[in-house]
Amino acid sequence: MPKENVLSKGSISGRFAWVDCCKAMAIIAVLVDHTNGILYTSRYVGRASYYSVGLFVLLSGMTHAALKPEKLTFQSRLKKVGLLFGQYAAACFLIVMIYQKFFDFNTYITALLSFNLQGPFYFFVFFFQLLLIAPVLATWCRYCDAGKWRYLFHVLTVLFLFCFSSVSIRYTYILPVHGGGKYLFGGTYIVLFYIGIVLGQCGLLSKRQDHCICAFAGSLLAWVVCVLSIDAGAMIDRLFEPYLGDGFNPPGIQYIIFTIISFMMFRSLFLFLEYHKDLKICSGAVKLFSLIGRNSLYVFMYHLTVRDWMTNLITPDTTSVWVYRILIFMPMLLIPVLVPSGLGLIKSNIRAVCGDVTSGTIRSRSNDG
Repeated sequence: MPKENVLSKGSISGRFAWVDCCKAMAIIAVLVDHTNGILYTSRYVGRASYYSVGLFVLLSGMTHAALKPEKLTFQSRLKKVGLLFGQYAAACFLIVMIYQKFFDFNTYITALLSFNLQGPFYFFVFFFQLLLIAPVLATWCRYCDAGKWRYLFHVLTVLFLFCFSSVSIRYTYILPVHGGGKYLFGGTYIVLFYIGIVLGQCGLLSKRQDHCICAFAGSLLAWVVCVLSIDAGAMIDRLFEPYLGDGFNPPGIQYIIFTIISFMMFRSLFLFLEYHKDLKICSGAVKLFSLIGRNSLYVFMYHLTVRDWMTNLITPDTTSVWVYRILIFMPMLLIPVLVPSGLGLIKSNIRAVCGDVTSGTIRSRSNDG
């Protein structure tokens, strides 16, 4: 009997706190990667953060598996692309104003359309494409799950997408940007996106607390082994270099596996914390990381601007190395979180006040009548 289809159930109400927490771990890894050579020089620390973008793509694929059918149309995904592009355009405007101290329209339009104002903006180039093809991949995933040989179909689909990625990496060139943004559908990022859809379709979005601490211990061990076996993994990626590139960005076999292990580790950890939310330290950790995860897009777009600002204010010579690291890293993470959260709180309070005033006016008119 075929497994019940997650896509046919419609959207699951509310946000998944553990998904937002995993997004927080992904954006923290982005910040660690982008402070390489500034806050640390260890190659192991740097390599331990290379799951970052891949984890975002994997989680996006998973959440697409829970969307209602009307949200999985090309029109709805195009609307989503438009909303993201608007946020990206606003970020480009602010960053141009911050660095140049005035508005240069030509610089703004050039940077906006080339996606190279800052290095991380390459992400938008391929992610927009993944959003547009998401209805096709999700529908195919649903079709595979309806059959008797669904696991075989999923494996063959992943192999096909690897072959497609090889063609994309070798024969396409979208824009002169960093990493996967150069290639159609981000090269191998489309593989991670589809794997995320499959995992979401398998029910991993649903809370399963049973044995999560054992899953965390096992995945943590595997994660440490992956980090310590960088050179061995690099040998594998070198075998596929003629077909999949250098294996760094877009990720090769090593970092795709590393991303999936990282996902399993963080998922089991935060499900464990959610299960013990009666403990203040656990509930507090989940609330903090889910807040960061919900604002991870703002951290992604503005963290380099905050980093440049803080490194101009503080130098390593003026304080100890750990104080310097904290004074640089924490503003990079927290300022893009606190500013939009604070503005959102102010906006909600204004709406509440306006609503009270309107209700009072209506009641007053009713009494007069």
